[in-house]
Amino acid sequence: MMNLTSEQVTELLKPINPSRVSKDGKGFAHVEAWDIRRKMNQIFGIGSWSSDVQQMQLVSEREVNGRDGKARWNVIYRAQCVLRIGEMFGDTASYTEWAAGDATNPTLADAHDQAIKTAESQAFKRCAINLGDQFGLSLYMNGSTQAVVGEMIGQEHADSDKVMGLLEMFEGVADPDGLAEVAQKIPSLELSSVEKELLRGAYAAAKKRIGA
Repeated sequence: MMNLTSEQVTELLKPINPSRVSKDGKGFAHVEAWDIRRKMNQIFGIGSWSSDVQQMQLVSEREVNGRDGKARWNVIYRAQCVLRIGEMFGDTASYTEWAAGDATNPTLADAHDQAIKTAESQAFKRCAINLGDQFGLSLYMNGSTQAVVGEMIGQEHADSDKVMGLLEMFEGVADPDGLAEVAQKIPSLELSSVEKELLRGAYAAAKKRIGA
């Protein structure tokens, strides 16, 4: 299992910025391959990840007629890509995916070149999806940009160490003003959903105890 910093985990679990989402010719939401590479460098660091095309298979090559009646070449390739994270530190996670890509062009060489690039790009993006919402996972849910992973079980949050102190404060409050003073400390804290639920329970218990 790869060890990530709390900052990396927090970034990975954020919902994707809608400005990073594009639409293809069919109206499907997707993230551009160059943007995924940018985000990989930002989160994991330059030189600490790599992508490798393991296989590139020619599926078909045929001559077709365009709408203008002129001949064109249609080419389809199928690629297998492996994405590795953490190689620089000897702590590697890897993902392998396949994808197909096609291109139609008057020039056979250009059709091959474009189809190869498309197949590689699509396979790379499918690998990156395994890393979660920052790489387009939520888009598979009807193009949603809301985070679908949410949080990791056992994840350490920046303010987790303050939970015990807050629980003790709730147990010690004696009046509504004291309760409100403790409660107002919570909204700005970075906590897990479990920790927030624990504090909500302590707040409710304190409120009932003092008759607020």
